[in-house]
Amino acid sequence: MGNKWVLGLLLLLPLSVQAEDYQTAVKTVIKSQIAAFAEDDAEKAFSYASREIQSLFVTAENFITIVAEDYPAVYRAGYVDFKKPVPHNGFVVQQITLRGPEGRYWQGHYTLVEEDQEWRIKGVQLKEMSRGI
Repeated sequence: MGNKWVLGLLLLLPLSVQAEDYQTAVKTVIKSQIAAFAEDDAEKAFSYASREIQSLFVTAENFITIVAEDYPAVYRAGYVDFKKPVPHNGFVVQQITLRGPEGRYWQGHYTLVEEDQEWRIKGVQLKEMSRGI
């Protein structure tokens, strides 16, 4: 009986390690892209985008220009808080809270896909958070 319990724990270990690995990887990709935006490093920021996004924008300069214009909270994030990522079949959704350059807070949902054994950002949806009390 005791040996079965130990074997069960050993079989579960790789799954929990894999889950932690993907969570860390997803967070790292988003943080790295936000850091690249902060440094105005278009090529580096573009490298974290999925192939689909890269084919849509064609060049790193097009990409960073649109992000700067349409997503200033991502382009110049002053604060980022990560929630637990939610895995789906073929992609992961990572919820975050951002503080943009004007001090307003935004709720973001990043969608990431795995390409060539690396996570890449397929898109982000932002919604300004209410100011509350």
